[in-house]
Amino acid sequence: MVFVRPPFEGMETYKPPHLGIAMLFSYINKVFGNSVKCFLLDALPDELSTDEISKRICEIRPDALAITVKTMQVVQSLDIIQKIKKNISPIIICGGNHVSVDPELFIKCGADFSVIGEGEEALEKY
Repeated sequence: MVFVRPPFEGMETYKPPHLGIAMLFSYINKVFGNSVKCFLLDALPDELSTDEISKRICEIRPDALAITVKTMQVVQSLDIIQKIKKNISPIIICGGNHVSVDPELFIKCGADFSVIGEGEEALEKY
């Protein structure tokens, strides 16, 4: 499983770790142990473009892809989904603040699931 935090302008100097993704990593490890291998592609500290993220996802070829989306990352998130769908077919799960507000947008644009609210229980079901 690959977790993605897409890039967005305005955060070039402030690059905090994403606590929500850290919590999901911990939850998956607790529930599934070593049976689920997780990767993180974090565009902020790693300064990755959507092209670079998409390329790395295709190289990893995950069974599932989880993208966290804040409002200022919608365009970049949808770009990543479209690029991935052209090359591989992981289950794509979108979550985060903006997804909770407009879950249908992500389904219409190629995501398999939109998570409203907290993601721990939803990930266990997928």
